[in-house]
Amino acid sequence: MRKFLLLTTTMLVVCLASGFVSLQSQQKETPCWKLEVPTPVEDGVLTERQKEHSKLYQWHVEDNKIRDAVLKDGGLERFRISCGAFLDLPDLITELAEKADAIVIVSFVSKSSQITSDGTDIFTDYDLHTEQILKDANPGALKRDEIITVTRPGGKVLLFGRIALIFNTAYEPLMPGRHYLLFLHYIPATGDYQAVDHASSFDITEAHVRTLSSAALRPYPTDPGEFIASVKLAIANNQQKGRTQ
Repeated sequence: MRKFLLLTTTMLVVCLASGFVSLQSQQKETPCWKLEVPTPVEDGVLTERQKEHSKLYQWHVEDNKIRDAVLKDGGLERFRISCGAFLDLPDLITELAEKADAIVIVSFVSKSSQITSDGTDIFTDYDLHTEQILKDANPGALKRDEIITVTRPGGKVLLFGRIALIFNTAYEPLMPGRHYLLFLHYIPATGDYQAVDHASSFDITEAHVRTLSSAALRPYPTDPGEFIASVKLAIANNQQKGRTQ
C-alpha cells in the first residue's frame, strides 16, 4: 500500500511539474491563451448546437459559477493542469488511428467560445478548413476544401464586459495561421467532431510536429512529412487487419 501511495504521489508531482514547466516555457514567448480573442457571450444564451456540445464539458461541479466569479472579481483565469498516459509516438499513432472516426489535416478559420449550460466551464467550437482527409469512417461525409466544426474544452469569453478564461493544459487552443493534424470522434447529435483524447491533436505548421497537450512528458521531434506518412501507414495497417471503423 505504501509503495502504491508513493508511486501515486510521484506521478502527481511529475505531472504538476510538467505542467508548470510547460506554462513557464510558453511564457518565454507569448502564451497561446493570451493570444486568444475572447468571444462576446450573453449569460445563459446558447444555440441548440452549443447546448449539445455543452453536455460534453460539464465535469467540474466543484467550481463556482463563472458569472459569479466575473461579477465579484472583475474577471476570471483558471488553469487546469491535466495528466495522462503518453505512449511512444509509433504506438500512439497506431492506437489513435484505430480509435478515430476521422483523421484530418486542417487550418483555422474561426472560433466561438461559450460557457457551459451549468455555468461552470468554457468550451470552444472551431470552424476548420479541411486540407486533407486521411480517414473517414463514413465515406464521403468529409470532403476536402470544406468547413468542419471541432469542439474542444477551454476558451476565452467576454461576459458583462469582462474576460473569463479557462486554459486546459491537455487541450491547447487552435490558433489562426496554423495547420493541424487531428484524430477525431464524430458527434451524432450535431454532426460535428471532438478530439479522441488529450493526446490526439498535433500542430504540423513548423519543421517539427508538436503535440497540443502541454501535459505531455516528452516532445515528438518528428518531421511533419514523416509524421503524416506514419499516420497513413497506420490507417492502412488497421484496414488490413480489419480494425478500422
